[in-house]
Amino acid sequence: MASKPGVKICGITTKREIEFLNRLAVDYIGFVFAKSKRRVTLEQAKKLRDSLRTDIQVVGVFVNELPEKINEIADACRLDIVQLHGQETADEMKRIKAPIWNAVGVKTKHDIQLAEKFIDEAVPLAEAILLDYRDAGSGQSFDWRLIPKERQYRLVLAGGINSDNVREAMELVEPDVIDVSSGVEENGKKSKELVSQLIRRVKENE
Repeated sequence: MASKPGVKICGITTKREIEFLNRLAVDYIGFVFAKSKRRVTLEQAKKLRDSLRTDIQVVGVFVNELPEKINEIADACRLDIVQLHGQETADEMKRIKAPIWNAVGVKTKHDIQLAEKFIDEAVPLAEAILLDYRDAGSGQSFDWRLIPKERQYRLVLAGGINSDNVREAMELVEPDVIDVSSGVEENGKKSKELVSQLIRRVKENE
């Protein structure tokens, strides 16, 4: 297997979550600025960001938001990465200042091929492709065997990942980053125990 992937915990909404994530080997956290039960306001995100360890990168999740608004939020919250889940055009992506993870819902291999066009340009519009189940946030996964093992781009894998199947995902896909949200929740809230268990599976081959 390739080197261990980074771990991103998405949908952070509370200071309690920030406090325990600061003590764990998390590489990225995600704030959702799009319509979602995990959505945070600009002010919430700024306060949570201020409490976060400086070596954890922050990803902002957007769906069909204006590039100018994305830039405004990215500056205010000191986002390291912008994650796009909408139908953003190439022109819109060029107007976004922060590095982009372009998210694509997958049901067929064709969906993955469409995502790759943003990487294939002479100047890639996205730093990485994020592959998720077609209905993002549903906690379901797609057929990971659709993903080509030979690829020339960074891959973030999302959708239905938890501590029970993360080893399979790593072996089949060899992603650069594992993106988890509902897979580490209990009663709709992030669980320190489930996050810890997932990280051990990823980082320590448990």
